[in-house]
Amino acid sequence: MADVEKRCDEKVVQFVGKHKGDFRADVLPLMMNPDFMEDYIDNYQEEYLREKHRSFI
Repeated sequence: MADVEKRCDEKVVQFVGKHKGDFRADVLPLMMNPDFMEDYIDNYQEEYLREKHRSFI
């Protein structure tokens, strides 16, 4: 399980650092409330870390 957790951590860092703009460009046209999506994208890593303990127990 530790390997999966480590891989998820790496992917979140990669997403936030390299692919945030791509995700924004892909998802924003589909959202009814783009303001919410901006906040979600900007806080993605923080939310992942907050919820992580529920997934890797």
